[in-house]
Amino acid sequence: MSHYDDEALLMYAEGTSPIREEITAHVTSCGACAGLLSAHEELAAMLRMADVWSDAWTAEDKKPSPADQRRIQELATVAQRLDDEQSSAAVIVETLLASPQPWWRTKLMREGGQTVGVIRALLDRARVIQPKAPLQALEITSLAVDVAAELPIVGYPSDLIFSIRGHAWREHAYTLSLLGRYREALDSTARAEEVFRQTAIPEYELARIDLMRVHVFRAIDRIPEAIVLARKAAATFEEFGDRRRFLNAQVTTAAMLYSNGTIRDALEIWHAVVDDRDLDDVTRIMVMANLGLCYRELGDFDRACQQLSTAIAEYEVLGMDMYKTRTRNSLATTLMRAGRSDAAIRMFEDTWKEFERLGMESEAALVALELAEALLVVGRPERVPHICRTLLDRFTSAGMTSRAVTALAFLREAVAAGQAQPTLVRHVYDFLRAIPATSGGTTAMAMLPLED
Repeated sequence: MSHYDDEALLMYAEGTSPIREEITAHVTSCGACAGLLSAHEELAAMLRMADVWSDAWTAEDKKPSPADQRRIQELATVAQRLDDEQSSAAVIVETLLASPQPWWRTKLMREGGQTVGVIRALLDRARVIQPKAPLQALEITSLAVDVAAELPIVGYPSDLIFSIRGHAWREHAYTLSLLGRYREALDSTARAEEVFRQTAIPEYELARIDLMRVHVFRAIDRIPEAIVLARKAAATFEEFGDRRRFLNAQVTTAAMLYSNGTIRDALEIWHAVVDDRDLDDVTRIMVMANLGLCYRELGDFDRACQQLSTAIAEYEVLGMDMYKTRTRNSLATTLMRAGRSDAAIRMFEDTWKEFERLGMESEAALVALELAEALLVVGRPERVPHICRTLLDRFTSAGMTSRAVTALAFLREAVAAGQAQPTLVRHVYDFLRAIPATSGGTTAMAMLPLED
């Protein structure tokens, strides 16, 4: 994310900015710039007071109080401090992330990295690598949360402190949700909300948190609540004039409607936004993939495969491996429904391996079950016992909930007895996907592509 420099924000605070609308839109979603702007506006207001410039300072009742004078000086130095931090933070973070991960916290604390600029640089980096390396992104957002918690309040406006802490917690929540750790993600969104409520105007950031909860609610089958939150967030973004986030909230609302079985309503919303010039490229690709899922549910497999294949190709160009793999899995499912079983089985095998490489064990397990189901459908059950044993071993070693282990053990026994049918595998698949995340470090059934 790019940020406005000190001069641009100062002109905005003074009412002389030629790009006022652009900056207004930006600061609604950038806590760092919003905090800096708050300091500028407070300083501008104090400097407009007649007493500050009065020649009659010899009279004690006209002279600004020592507290006011100190505040003016503090605000005047905030801009320079953040500007200096921004210049050095990128280098600090690049050097830090090039070192071994176990050293990150100690290295950052020793080298004076407890600044807003460093936290902002860490979060920017996490957003870049989330689709490619979510496990590494989680380490980065965890570090950002820790640094934000220990950020010295002296020298920063209070709104800036609360805002940067809230952003760190929300980004951490999103990364946890990508990895299927939903209970932890909800805990992190609660922490983010608690912090943002301490700012002067929290409504916008609370809408972003609502949208974060929508993603998690869908994954743990709380769809009606998710629909309400998505629509509420969209209304808030529209009120604040943030067209891009309004569109994103509309996209998410459609995803919830799709999950609720109202496919045509979802299709209508996605068609309405897919070519909107304010939709960012990544969201546009996701909408294309989601249109493919709608066509699949409506039985138009050719159009579904075309949409999904185009989305996969664009993810490939952007290097977004996680989203590409999820969409390839959707394409495999579509091919299976279209009767192209050989191609589907090959793709299920590839996506299973890719999810494991990405560290997304829950999604890998679900793909493995889809592969087992497909093999049974085409009368090739030889590999199914091995797949079931592999999944059972991994779920057991990962400390997965006993219900999941029991379901997999039951499936393995049915396969060994020659009694497994595709419908049984699908039943176990649906059961495992519906199990919410447990506390601690265990994984849960991961989000589906629509939720991205």
